Amino acid sequence: MNKIYLDKDYKKFKITQKTKKDIINSPKEYMNCDVRIRMGLFYTDEEKEEYIKKSLSKPLPGNNPSNEKIKIKSKI
Repeated sequence: MNKIYLDKDYKKFKITQKTKKDIINSPKEYMNCDVRIRMGLFYTDEEKEEYIKKSLSKPLPGNNPSNEKIKIKSKI
């Protein structure tokens, strides 16, 4: 009899540099994965956190004081 696990809590999977190198070095094991994953074109957890932190530290376009309205002089 097959059991269906819809609400089972699984252990969190942490992606590290070691995981990334393992995927790149053993492509036969990951043939069913996406091409980007097989080539190692994904973020590790640390890289993802750094990217999010860097993105959130940037000011929004409307909140930047250097984006004040510029007066355009017409030649007419």
